[in-house]
Amino acid sequence: MRNDPQKRLAMDNPYLPNGDPIPGFKGYAVNMIDLASEELDIQSSSGYGLRETLFYGVFRELQVYDTAEYLEAALPHINGGDAVSLDGVIARENGFIYSGCWYMHFLLILKCISVF
Repeated sequence: MRNDPQKRLAMDNPYLPNGDPIPGFKGYAVNMIDLASEELDIQSSSGYGLRETLFYGVFRELQVYDTAEYLEAALPHINGGDAVSLDGVIARENGFIYSGCWYMHFLLILKCISVF
């Protein structure tokens, strides 16, 4: 994005079919990383910065939503890519949805099994 001191990538925000922004969308993970001023000057041999190379390579177009409810409502409008919510839900492009609650439940089951 031009004139952005953090040199965030220009990425289109997702929209509903009627053109309204998707409720609960916080941004793209790659752009939510605040780099220190000395990190902003690091460049690859081809002239790209950390955000375009390392962080985009890790996060790609990962969308971040405020809550699981907002993420679930946005799923029909996410075209490819993955999404996460700040309360721990991960939605994968392949359709799998992971929840922190499920993981905790799984740990409790393991603990119960180990008691017997």
